[in-house]
Amino acid sequence: MNQIGEIVKTDLGDNQCFGCSQERADGLRLVFTRTGERTVECVYAVPNVYRGMEGVVHGGMQAVLLDEAVSMAAYLLWAPGIHAVTASLNLTYKRPVPVEEKVILRGEVTAEDERDFHVAGAIIDSDRTELTTAVATLRKRRAR
Repeated sequence: MNQIGEIVKTDLGDNQCFGCSQERADGLRLVFTRTGERTVECVYAVPNVYRGMEGVVHGGMQAVLLDEAVSMAAYLLWAPGIHAVTASLNLTYKRPVPVEEKVILRGEVTAEDERDFHVAGAIIDSDRTELTTAVATLRKRRAR
């Protein structure tokens, strides 16, 4: 598994994930780095094509970004033969997220039990202000 400071490389076979696949031309191609035992971060400037109101990232796209961040954090702890899928994702929009400016996407596993990963996420600006936060539950399931 990745060490702290290394890029998190998923091994999911035919990875065609819209968020993290590096092979999908129409995807976001997000690259996460492990920043702690249970934490990942990605620096990303959201393209203008994903805006809602002028200059602001669409709220649905923010949900996609945070779903990727919490999922990548949970991925750090997957056991062999176990995957996880998002069971719930709750966002709090605190401040507008600007398009075409670098932000940090963060995911951190806060707890784990037999059935679920409990994960917090955030979109953070260059001043380290949380713009949007998320609380998620990712359900464990056997890999196919």
